[in-house]
Amino acid sequence: MNSDHRNTIERRLLGVAKRGIKDHYDEKTALFNRIRTGEGFSRESSKLLLLHSLISLIGIGRHNAPAGIDFKRSLDRVVECSKAGSWEIRVGALLIWLLAQQKDPRTLDTAALIRKSRVRRAGTMETAWLVTGLSLAYDFTGRAAAGRALRFALDVLYTRFVNESGLFLHRHRDAASWDYRYHIGNFADQIYAVYALTHAAGVLKEEKSLRMAERCAQKLITLQGNMGQWWWHYNAPRGTVLQKYPVYSVHQDAMAPFALEALSRATGSDYTVAAQKGMEWIAGNNELREQMVAPSGNFVKRGIERIKPMKYLCRLFVLPTYFNSDAAPPGSFDHPSLLRVMDWEYSYHLGWLLYAH
Repeated sequence: MNSDHRNTIERRLLGVAKRGIKDHYDEKTALFNRIRTGEGFSRESSKLLLLHSLISLIGIGRHNAPAGIDFKRSLDRVVECSKAGSWEIRVGALLIWLLAQQKDPRTLDTAALIRKSRVRRAGTMETAWLVTGLSLAYDFTGRAAAGRALRFALDVLYTRFVNESGLFLHRHRDAASWDYRYHIGNFADQIYAVYALTHAAGVLKEEKSLRMAERCAQKLITLQGNMGQWWWHYNAPRGTVLQKYPVYSVHQDAMAPFALEALSRATGSDYTVAAQKGMEWIAGNNELREQMVAPSGNFVKRGIERIKPMKYLCRLFVLPTYFNSDAAPPGSFDHPSLLRVMDWEYSYHLGWLLYAH
């Protein structure tokens, strides 16, 4: 992909995000409570509503809020909702990220609510969100309390890294007695960790963070599909791809690009080829030759997954990996006739597009 083509795709995606995100917004609640489908809209689940609203606001916070979205009211609303519900580490981590990004004086009070025991038990994705948020908080405030919290969260994230493979566990075994798939990291675990480590390295001037981020990024690139796919599940101790599908559009056009770009700025290494291959996947260079931007131009289809019978069969194939096997679905299961497009989208995808571009 030449730079002109890449810029064209990025401009198109940014336009989609700016136009489309307001369609997910509910003026009455000031939250993003709608899921976009090919036929219209459905309601966001209560379990995901706050998370997706937070990510949407993180993305919008890098731009002027589109007409029809009251950013300040929405910011106050997510703070209010976060206090009203049970305090989840994933909600707290994203809220710290959002508040620190906006240099909001509520940042430190929010960070003080994080409990070490919950950080130890959290998944790697949530821990990485917290490291990113606390890095921004420490950079913004310079307060020792934020620095100590960041140091603790970063050390927890370090324990998830498998030095032999360059990949991250889903969570640490010592904190996962109930989670038999602790060693099966997903792409979100990996790429959010790369981004978090890059941020922490910049704030703490810690070379270890940067080297770890580089190793993980390089491993992901080594395992990337020939059409630029960022695969979904990895056997972290063995350093192999476990489950290829689903391939999510948000990984291709937003999360991988913003993490790799940040790492490139920090290290001087060039990751543009890998990021561009992922973007080409969105533009139709994929298994189904499908343009992932919907014809309406207001949303990006969620991704490509296996058809239902194969989806469940593949889960059976990987069950032995819970007990230290290297089983994986056979390559014949990847045939295009066994795949389908996921013709719907959450608001957070558009939030990460705004953040990335």
